[in-house]
Amino acid sequence: MVELAVCMPVLFLIVFASIEACNMIAMKQIVCESAYEGALIALKPDSTQSQVLDRINATLASRGVTPSDVSVAGSEGAAYSSLARGDTVTVTVQAAANGNVVGPQLFGFAKTVSSRLTAIKQ
Repeated sequence: MVELAVCMPVLFLIVFASIEACNMIAMKQIVCESAYEGALIALKPDSTQSQVLDRINATLASRGVTPSDVSVAGSEGAAYSSLARGDTVTVTVQAAANGNVVGPQLFGFAKTVSSRLTAIKQ
């Protein structure tokens, strides 16, 4: 009984910490995937910013994640509509961890998960 009383809290701590870490790893993967999907659309010659945002939001929605901030811009903050072939495009996606992961956040590994992808417009 004494061993159980001493070891059980440690085992619970390990189990719940690993569950929360796995949730955050999955959340980071989803946000990275949505930034990649948005960048694939942003690189096309005739794409619009609304098409990029639609693809990012559709990718996040299919995984049940609500974004907190999504931006598409050129180098030095240039508007996406003003970019020409050969310019860099940066897609940034952020999502708050609260409400987007399964279960409560007990340890608070990260408050916001973000991903940024920069590529050259074709």
